[in-house]
Amino acid sequence: MDDFTYALENKNSIDTIYFDLAKAFDTVPHSLLLSKLYKMGIQGNILSWINDYLSNRTFTVRVSNHYSEEKHCTSGVPQGSILGPLLFITFISDLPTYCATPGITLKLFADDLKISSEDSVRDLGIHFSHDLKWDKHINIITRKAIRCSYSIFKSIKSRNPKILTNLFNIYVRPILEFSSSVFNPHLDKDIKSIEKVQKDFLRWVFRRINPKTELPEYHDLLYYFKQESLFYRRIKADLNLFHQHVCGTITIKNNNSYFISKANTRGFQNIITIACNTKARFHSFFVRTARLYKFIPQHMRNSTPEHFSRLLVTFDISQFIDSLPNHLKRHFCNF
Repeated sequence: MDDFTYALENKNSIDTIYFDLAKAFDTVPHSLLLSKLYKMGIQGNILSWINDYLSNRTFTVRVSNHYSEEKHCTSGVPQGSILGPLLFITFISDLPTYCATPGITLKLFADDLKISSEDSVRDLGIHFSHDLKWDKHINIITRKAIRCSYSIFKSIKSRNPKILTNLFNIYVRPILEFSSSVFNPHLDKDIKSIEKVQKDFLRWVFRRINPKTELPEYHDLLYYFKQESLFYRRIKADLNLFHQHVCGTITIKNNNSYFISKANTRGFQNIITIACNTKARFHSFFVRTARLYKFIPQHMRNSTPEHFSRLLVTFDISQFIDSLPNHLKRHFCNF
């Protein structure tokens, strides 16, 4: 995503081509895979173990109560296993090297190598549009989340608010929050569209347990049910991921979206943000989060990623937003 917004910022065009390899896991030749592992330095007992793992595997086909003759698997890596995807990725890991072309960036994941023309494409659960807007993705996830929350409310007759909110947190919230750092919206309509899913569910639950009481405001419902707004949760998710990147715990390509300047003060790090010409770049993950991260209390920024995550749990995002300079505060909506 950072590559896309960086290209737009520099007035370059982007063409994305997706390859999906048919029956990819089933067609890996064992001999070639083992040879490639050997050349990568995986030898000795480990290589022998992998050879045993792949060899002498059999399969049958079942139709009702009838079974086909048992056959040997002469190729492929086991699907549904932990090791299978890793072996396959290893097998095709040199594909980008052989396909390297000036001006073209290859992104490789499992059996997808990122060709029909579409205005949008689903990539690892995220719907990317040709203009890098998130309307379609947000419409899809909110509709799915609404169906799920409605199903929970109708099928579970409990009047225990903790049971109902826990079910929402387990089954509905992940639909709305999966990879939120990629699409975290900045438009009021999109923010409110996502928030409305939780808002409506909490209203349903409140009505069930207090049928004769007037509905409270949304922020009171959040307090009553001990929930946090989805908007604030996305900000925390951004900050948490960004802190891991700053600490070097995770590696994500960053096209000079921000810089770190170390001052003389022990442990102090100054985050320097960049100016942007396009909205897509301005609201992209690294750029938008760097603007906020630089105002996080220094003791949090000096903490380990694990401690930072724990501190975020009780971190008051509302108060944090109120403390921001006006030029940043205006980018946050009131839901």
